[in-house]
Amino acid sequence: MRNKRIQSRKFAAGTFIGGMEGIGEQYQLFREHHPHSPVFPIFTTSSAAKHLFDRVLERQEFQWDDSELIRMLLESRRYPKLIREILKKVDSSASNSPGDPSDRS
Repeated sequence: MRNKRIQSRKFAAGTFIGGMEGIGEQYQLFREHHPHSPVFPIFTTSSAAKHLFDRVLERQEFQWDDSELIRMLLESRRYPKLIREILKKVDSSASNSPGDPSDRS
């Protein structure tokens, strides 16, 4: 089911929240199907997201450079504001980016 949802459309970004089982698997599936889309694991939501954040940071997989947004992912518990900031980042990246080279004909 998770695989089907992740493959259902082209996602501009992935947000990983909480400590549900399978968050690591969900992240891997997302990366396989959307390798050029940025990921936003929200550190403050629980241990699984914390571990994913550390992994993404360690492997330098953040596809954007915004120290304020990284700080918010690490510290913020104001989730509606954080999601708005993520959406602004994704929107501005999409308008400033030529897109995924594999999307071009």
